[in-house]
Amino acid sequence: MTRTSMAVGLIFGIGFVFAVSVGGGHISAGRWGSAAAAYAAAGLCVLGAIREAGRATLPGDYTDDEPDQAPVKEAGPLARLRAVREARRVLRYSAEPCSCRQAWATGGAAHDPSCPEYRRSVA
Repeated sequence: MTRTSMAVGLIFGIGFVFAVSVGGGHISAGRWGSAAAAYAAAGLCVLGAIREAGRATLPGDYTDDEPDQAPVKEAGPLARLRAVREARRVLRYSAEPCSCRQAWATGGAAHDPSCPEYRRSVA
């Protein structure tokens, strides 16, 4: 939460306490319309405080408050090898290995005669 949003939330909180206090005074004096208006203002202050709390940036969402944070290390050769193997596996066994028009139109059931997957197709 930034200092500005904390200050605005504090103002809404003070306004809420003041409006409830004034509303109680109006109730004891028998002015029900003024009491309703004061409690309505207190409700608006609560809504404003909830809005400010919802707009707040949580401490973990930004990193400029931690200047001594260590940089992220790059992946080592073993992690890169695993990623390459996984990418090749996904490409090899994907549901649509080609991009010919007939394969797209038939959902992979048939292929164009110029497609490398033509001999393996059902058609």
